[in-house]
Amino acid sequence: MKRLVLKFGGTSVGTIEKIKKVANIIKKRFSEGNEIIVVVSAMSGVTDELKAKSVSISKNFDNKELDVLLSSGEQVSCSLLSGAIIDLGLKARSWLGWQIPIITNDNYASSQIIKIKTDEISNFIGDGGVAVIAGFIIPDEEGMIDKLELNVSHLECGVHPPYDVEARNRARKKGFTPFHNNCSGKHSGMLSLAIKRGAKTDNYVSYNHPVQKTIKTYLETQLEKNITLYTDLDEFRGVSPYQFYVDLKKKFNITKQNKRFHFSNYT
Repeated sequence: MKRLVLKFGGTSVGTIEKIKKVANIIKKRFSEGNEIIVVVSAMSGVTDELKAKSVSISKNFDNKELDVLLSSGEQVSCSLLSGAIIDLGLKARSWLGWQIPIITNDNYASSQIIKIKTDEISNFIGDGGVAVIAGFIIPDEEGMIDKLELNVSHLECGVHPPYDVEARNRARKKGFTPFHNNCSGKHSGMLSLAIKRGAKTDNYVSYNHPVQKTIKTYLETQLEKNITLYTDLDEFRGVSPYQFYVDLKKKFNITKQNKRFHFSNYT
């Protein structure tokens, strides 16, 4: 039996209809004999609305209260999705961070996880339950970049308006930035890897950069063959592994054979 962790972002749970669709996806994966843990974001647009409300109160809104406020968006989607799963005949419940619990330090608005206690949630999914966890740790890529003590100028992904129409219209009112690139999360992760490796954060998309070399090594290990990186960038300004898509099916086959992926071995 596999243990799957499924993550659904704000657009995926943006409406009741979409939440019901996600619930059916979860039921299908559960019926395949998997233990399921689900992590959900707030419904599309909710976090932005909550942020705006905090600013309307004060431009120096207290960080402790901001954490309480922003986490409420995930609490709503977490509960709605759990209810939808239960309605399909499965055992499910929602979990907030303090219920698991996830222990962090007290750096409000940019806290770090100290410990996650897994006994209760492991027992629940082991007994046939689907655990739906509120995904509020860092609210968005902007929060991730802030936690890295960087800023938007460090992102080399360029500006790309969101595909989701509602998100694109909201962003247009404020003006597009690299945070609106659909791959800004990927680029934030690459910046995080650069810092962890002690590498420079500039030009991290270069195929000669330690970040890209690390990714290449990881892909070669999982695909069990050498790959070539394009010297050009893909449409989201990320180095493209030439054979990665060709061998994607093989990667999936490796996954089906229960081969574990340990990216930490290369960081």
